[in-house]
Amino acid sequence: MAAATAAALLAGCAGSAVQNDGAPAARPAAGGTANTARADAAALTTSAAARAERGRTLEQIQALQRERRYYASLAHIAAYQQRFGADADLLALRAAALRETGQEAEAAQAYRDLNRQGKAVDSHYGLGMIATRQGDFALAAGELRQALALEPLNPQIASALGYALMRAGALQEAKAPVMQALELDGASPVAVSRAAIWLTASGRRHDAQSLVRVAKLPAAARREVDKESALVAQAVRKQALRAAQEARSANSANSVPPAQPAQPAPAAPAAATAQSQTLAQAQPLARRPIKIVLTPTARLAVAGQAIPAVPAAGATTTVAASSGGN
Repeated sequence: MAAATAAALLAGCAGSAVQNDGAPAARPAAGGTANTARADAAALTTSAAARAERGRTLEQIQALQRERRYYASLAHIAAYQQRFGADADLLALRAAALRETGQEAEAAQAYRDLNRQGKAVDSHYGLGMIATRQGDFALAAGELRQALALEPLNPQIASALGYALMRAGALQEAKAPVMQALELDGASPVAVSRAAIWLTASGRRHDAQSLVRVAKLPAAARREVDKESALVAQAVRKQALRAAQEARSANSANSVPPAQPAQPAPAAPAAATAQSQTLAQAQPLARRPIKIVLTPTARLAVAGQAIPAVPAAGATTTVAASSGGN
């Protein structure tokens, strides 16, 4: 490869006999051309060796993380950056190491930076895993949905999404990613465990036990399945209760109260009515002449005065009287 490159360089030099301004180009000496070719070949060899070493270092970091030796991987990542600088692949490994060592604030920032460097899948997956660890399963599901949409054949992302949905109480929505992860990677203990959790929480405990038995999960993993199944069932009940409360609130807000019938005016008490009538009768009447017919032998006291008997029968006397008394 080095020889071919050197030949190409020589051919390029020979072909540039004329410069841009039309003047003939000066031809380098034969010895200078050979030295340039050797320098280029050495640079290519060094570059290839550097790329190979970078690749080996990245593989070593990945191996450390597969063994869950994340603190050691952080040390190798720092050494890599000093020697080769930082690239997107290295920054993804660093973000994962920060997340797994509990440095969640720094890890979240590292994952957000990855999204700006063309690593959207790693970014959404990492942020979803941080949210899952913090117990914000709704946020986790949102991030993991975006990651799975970008990489739909990734069983690890599908399994993580299914778990987040189950813990958020969305049991039926979790079925598709959980079963997708199981069918894409049936040998994964994580995928098998989460499928068993879904089956148990869905009331299919017999099927879950059969799956665990066939997969030969250890006793510790089976206990974890039982524990997680109880947590999922609790989340499902809470979600159902929350949905019922929201429905009642919506119905109350949309319902219009019925119009109240007009109430009749209360009847006045009998005592008040009698009093009103008495007061009305007690009002003084207008003074008017009263014609009184007196018999011959009667004596009538009117206004405190004695009136003698009228001598003629049937005679009439007009007296001014008032119904008001004195």
